[in-house]
Amino acid sequence: MQRHRRQTSRPRGTVLDVAVGGRVVVENGRLATGDMEAIESAARREASRLWQRMAEMEHNIQGIGDKHVPFIHNVMNTDVVTAVSDKATDGLLVLFNTDEGRRYLVERRGLDSGLVARLAHLGLSSLCNALAAVKTAKYLDLGPDDVVLTVATDGAAMYGSEVAKTVARAFGGRFDAVAAGETWGRTLAAVTTDHLLELTRVDRQRIFNLGYFTWVEQQGVSAQEFGARSRQGFWDGLLDLVPAWDAMIGEFNARSGAAAALGA
Repeated sequence: MQRHRRQTSRPRGTVLDVAVGGRVVVENGRLATGDMEAIESAARREASRLWQRMAEMEHNIQGIGDKHVPFIHNVMNTDVVTAVSDKATDGLLVLFNTDEGRRYLVERRGLDSGLVARLAHLGLSSLCNALAAVKTAKYLDLGPDDVVLTVATDGAAMYGSEVAKTVARAFGGRFDAVAAGETWGRTLAAVTTDHLLELTRVDRQRIFNLGYFTWVEQQGVSAQEFGARSRQGFWDGLLDLVPAWDAMIGEFNARSGAAAALGA
């Protein structure tokens, strides 16, 4: 999450540009008396155990990689990180994409039927982003004069089979009005600020350094190029490339037929 400020003293807008799904792993340390060893050795061993535990965990927010910090994410300009459970995103996918779920939202929660129909366009990652936006807004105590902007990064059409799988796995093969109400209560009505961290500079640097193994050691990015991303000037300079990117997108849409299909 990146917070963009005006020249006033309070934030007026919030942009959530990265959502991280799955479950949160917490490794509790323990002090051992009478023993001594090199700090680096203990840290490596502790990190190895943590990575092993994380590797054994799975989640269903498809497209989000565990232990992976995106190369195009401006980590040093990030204010908040939050975790969202795949149980919540799976439940909302069913709620928004079944007749019983949509009927509950319109008849029992009073939502506009047109809005409910549009909710069916949100895929698992989009639902994760939306929940993270709600958690962040609550944490920052935002109100009607503030704006939270997030991105619908995928569509529900990609996950048609996931609806049936979740109904069978989580709802005993039947999703009715009671299940719809329970899902609303567990996912949206019960959103809290748990599993959320407001970052210090040290926190940002730690997250930034997590990407070293992926991008430098595995993908062959130079250490200089990797490190340049820790400075805001690097990201500001990317704005000069926007016209070229727009031209490439336009060319691709024209060749693929997407522009004609959209009437552009």
